[in-house]
Amino acid sequence: MEGQDIKKRLLDFVTQRDWVRYHNPKDLTLAIFIEMAELAEHFLWKSNDSIEEYLGHEQNMNGILEEIADILIYSLNMINAIERISGKSIDVRKIIEDKILKNSKKYPVDECRKKGF
Repeated sequence: MEGQDIKKRLLDFVTQRDWVRYHNPKDLTLAIFIEMAELAEHFLWKSNDSIEEYLGHEQNMNGILEEIADILIYSLNMINAIERISGKSIDVRKIIEDKILKNSKKYPVDECRKKGF
């Protein structure tokens, strides 16, 4: 499913429940932040060595994937809210591709390898 299709599906979901009124950039930003904190909780106080074992448990992996899904959903809801407020259409694929291109120029492969990034 393409980003635009997912955005439409999420907008329909939110609209049917009359949640659009709660979906503003400030509250969606806070929601993303909270979900990120819930994701971080999975890794709090774990060493890098113990994370692999933690991920080996299906319940842990499912919890992590649910938090990632929440972050992605709120991020796409943020795009829908910005579109509604600004009246401009945002192409998810394009903004991601543009950011990858920008980062590839900012962090050239050879330079990153030299610095050990």
